[in-house]
Amino acid sequence: MKTFLKSISVLSVICMLVSVVSVGAFATETSGTYGEGVEWSLSSLGTLTISGNGAMADKTYSDEAPWGTGIKEVIIRSGITSIGNCAFSNQNVLWRVIIPDSVKSVGTGAFYNCSNLQDVTMPSQLDSLGEFAFCLCTSLKKISVPDGIKEIKNYSFSKCAALTSIVIPDSVTVIRTSAFFKCEDLRTVKFSDSLEAIENNAFWGCGIESLYFGNNLKSIGELAFTECYSLYCVEFPESLKAIGQSAFYDCYLLESVSVPESVETIGSHALGYRFVTAQGSRHVEGFSMEVVKGSAAHTYAMENNLPNVVVEGKPKLPEAESKEFMNSQNNTMPNVVENTKASALISNLAEYGIEATVFDKEENELSFDSYI
Repeated sequence: MKTFLKSISVLSVICMLVSVVSVGAFATETSGTYGEGVEWSLSSLGTLTISGNGAMADKTYSDEAPWGTGIKEVIIRSGITSIGNCAFSNQNVLWRVIIPDSVKSVGTGAFYNCSNLQDVTMPSQLDSLGEFAFCLCTSLKKISVPDGIKEIKNYSFSKCAALTSIVIPDSVTVIRTSAFFKCEDLRTVKFSDSLEAIENNAFWGCGIESLYFGNNLKSIGELAFTECYSLYCVEFPESLKAIGQSAFYDCYLLESVSVPESVETIGSHALGYRFVTAQGSRHVEGFSMEVVKGSAAHTYAMENNLPNVVVEGKPKLPEAESKEFMNSQNNTMPNVVENTKASALISNLAEYGIEATVFDKEENELSFDSYI
């Protein structure tokens, strides 16, 4: 839980800073400059227009912007290349933002605590999206994460409580700490095959119902999906190497998982545990694991007294005759380990371009979920 406490402390400090910002309406000025070659103008209706060529200036969380805190809409014109740190933070009546394709980076906390923000037009490609960029945008229901960024940084969308779905673009290889922390209405996440790591607390407290990871995911961090109370289905890829401590803690609707042999480490309380008031950590009622004999998951299940179904792993084709075997038809399968799922055998053969039907000794066709 230490990581979580550190995360909360960071948010607390920032929230304290927010409290010192004045909640004024419009500034006395209606136009000016905001970085070299960058100009701004504010209409009487509260529309702020940023124009020119180059990068917007940075400010801190506690600095008041020259246009005040009463803007309702931001239109950034083509030619602007980056949005500065905290540029529009604490704009609590801002509801719409239009960002052109010329913008390649969005700074740290750029839209932090814009609690009324509902409509964001993002550029088609982006090189960098800063930490806390949309943190505490509690009215934001949807947003498109542009292709081009390599990582979704710490707290980028943390506490966007109304966000319902997100698509992780192909360019992203890592989702950093607390990126989607406490996005309580977040039901669906589409992961790409490029994603390799999900860090600590990344989706803590989200409303996710099912998880289907891409085929290159290698690690899931500590507390990554803790308190996802609606989560009932998880499919781990065979690329996965590590599941961190308490990664799925208190996901009490998740009653069974199949953990591939590729997983080398599983942290304490990662799977099959929930918190019960006055009792502490307890097993999820009815929880079970499908594991490969001798694997890290098998060891975890045994050490934690979790019910488990042991399978013998992925069957392999005979190596000595592989060419002849793969090009033939109606072969019988030698040396197939007992208690292997028919589905595992069929999937393995499919990798070699062989469509297979599995029969028992009495020549009865086996269903996909049957064991040989």
